[in-house]
Amino acid sequence: MISKPSLKELIDTLVQTAKPIPPSGVVCKTPFPRPDYYFLHEHITILKKLGHGEFGEVNLGRLRLKNDEEIDVAVKMLRGTRIKKAQLSAFFEEAKLMRRFDHPNIVRFYGVAPQEEPIMIILELAIGGSLKNYCKTHSDIPTSKLLQFATDGARGMCYLAARQVCFFTIEIFHL
Repeated sequence: MISKPSLKELIDTLVQTAKPIPPSGVVCKTPFPRPDYYFLHEHITILKKLGHGEFGEVNLGRLRLKNDEEIDVAVKMLRGTRIKKAQLSAFFEEAKLMRRFDHPNIVRFYGVAPQEEPIMIILELAIGGSLKNYCKTHSDIPTSKLLQFATDGARGMCYLAARQVCFFTIEIFHL
């Protein structure tokens, strides 16, 4: 059995020597590095439930980045014992789509944690919550602030439209 101090060194050795790995006899020919947007569950700490969505629940979490910095994030978790193939596919399509976006008025995509259940999508945490909740809890919002909200929302929608992303329903619930 080959032993190395790090996983990287072990993989490098297995690729270089092309020795079969017992018990399956698999030979490592080309390593396939994990994409930088793939996180392990051990990098994510779930702190509390924020709500639920189409695929499961949304939680407040803490993500440990590659540089060991920790940030608060929103974590969408695909839950359930009977997850349909279509749900899983839609969940990953959402992640794939969100990966394309980089705009100040669009929630940032950090990555996915697909290696074990629950499968997670890790997103920027909207600190103040939804615009709907903000408007409910702040009754005297100045017109200038409301105009800024509308402008920011329109900028985000223009960004999506320019990337040919179709949005079927835009409501205050989604902002």
